[in-house]
Amino acid sequence: PATVVDFGRHATHTVTLTSGSYWDDTGIVPLDNLYTWRKRVYDRTGFTPDVVIFGTAAWDAFRKNTDLKNTLGLFLSDAVKSRIGMLDILPGSGTGLEYKGSDGNAQFWVYSGVYDSPDAATQVALMDPRDVAVIATAGLQGAQCFGAILDMDVLRAQRMFAKSWITDNPSARHVMTQSAPLMVPGRTNCTLKARVVA
Repeated sequence: PATVVDFGRHATHTVTLTSGSYWDDTGIVPLDNLYTWRKRVYDRTGFTPDVVIFGTAAWDAFRKNTDLKNTLGLFLSDAVKSRIGMLDILPGSGTGLEYKGSDGNAQFWVYSGVYDSPDAATQVALMDPRDVAVIATAGLQGAQCFGAILDMDVLRAQRMFAKSWITDNPSARHVMTQSAPLMVPGRTNCTLKARVVA
């Protein structure tokens, strides 16, 4: 069954823009929003946001309304390379994250990861393409926890549970692993999520 876990992030750290203020509307300057949101995170936590992750539609609207050439250093300088470790990832690692550049204060990434729906008929985006996440990585201090495995052979929390069984006619051995991970942020207000396109 689905369960909602509320980590208690401040309500102002979840933003939904409206018609006339969407990033793909005329006269909107997305960098002004990002400045406001980064300042909001800093004012509440004392940690400066250093990573901005865009959904694919949010990035499309951002790049169309922003002078990227004069805003982002689109090449990986040595200073930026040394900071990429904050996400424990490097460009081209196949994780769905694509590095787009830095404005000197924050890294800009686009996330396009997907998973197969339970019926395997469609792929579902892990991050809503319309959203932007603003993150102060130094203050987040998250932990990976695990919920109970809902299987009569284990019924307890553990990182991974593996089992196998045999069926007849035709004879086969089935192997399955189960896990119930939950990422728990230590300081939830070091993040802000905004829906920036309709």
